[in-house]
Amino acid sequence: MSKHWDQYWKQGHLTSFGESFEGNYTGVLHQVWSELVESLPNQFNVLDIATGNGAIPLLFKESLSGTEKSGKIIGVDLAQVNQPEDDNSSVNVKLLSNVNCCELPFEAETFEVVTSQFGIEYAPLNDAMIEALRVLKSKGILQLVVHHSESMVMRRNRKIVDLVSNDLVRQVFNLLDVMAVQMGELRSNIDLARIKDNRESEENRVELNRLIGELVKLDEEALKDSDLMVYIGTLFKTGIFWSVSKKKEYLAFAKAELLTLEKRLTELLNASVTQDDLSSLITRAGKAARLQEIKVIKTSELDDVLAWKVVFFKH
Repeated sequence: MSKHWDQYWKQGHLTSFGESFEGNYTGVLHQVWSELVESLPNQFNVLDIATGNGAIPLLFKESLSGTEKSGKIIGVDLAQVNQPEDDNSSVNVKLLSNVNCCELPFEAETFEVVTSQFGIEYAPLNDAMIEALRVLKSKGILQLVVHHSESMVMRRNRKIVDLVSNDLVRQVFNLLDVMAVQMGELRSNIDLARIKDNRESEENRVELNRLIGELVKLDEEALKDSDLMVYIGTLFKTGIFWSVSKKKEYLAFAKAELLTLEKRLTELLNASVTQDDLSSLITRAGKAARLQEIKVIKTSELDDVLAWKVVFFKH
């Protein structure tokens, strides 16, 4: 697991795809889990694999509030994740960091239910499923929601990766580095007016606008999603009177953030699951578990593909 996932979860995200799908637990995905939550026995033990910041454990806990059921939900993740606050409720949630889902630190047949949402597929999926079945009790349920290779999330994030990896972005940052030095130390509006009247500065501004225009033509929505324009806006508004060294430091930060975004989304795209992947998964389950359900989850608003739902019943 790359360090950029540690950073990502520290930012408080609940899903591995950030803001690409709004209303992710109050809408269609909430419904996917509701039946399983209702079926939990009292004094249950649930394991959530690749839990991130515990979206599924927290969803289960919220759904069970006001009921008489009690139990424990453990979430594990290879990244460093945030531990939720203990509110002394009847449903105890504990998140464990630095746990490889292909080598779970639990005895066989420990949990009545094992879950994962947009997480287990980042590991070798077949191996992770076999390990999940190992710690699942007989007659237990393994329910997975995994990224569909042709989902709306994948399509949107492919566009972002295509944009941030385009050479135009490199040209933008090279030009911004030049402009940061060219501006020098600006201490007043007089200095600012001087720069605006400078011929070379004006030529660079025109070139910057041209490059941005090319990126807009390439994919305006992906440009917005990448936050590149936010970084540029911050430099020329908040950062206009920063020292040259601080401007260059900020540009280095912005470049690193976009590189991290590209790496994270590339991993997300590579983790997405095809129909052939699912066929292999079902075959690998073999005699240990029976396929109970497989379906394509679609968004309620646009009727667009979002994910696969896969449910196994352990013999």
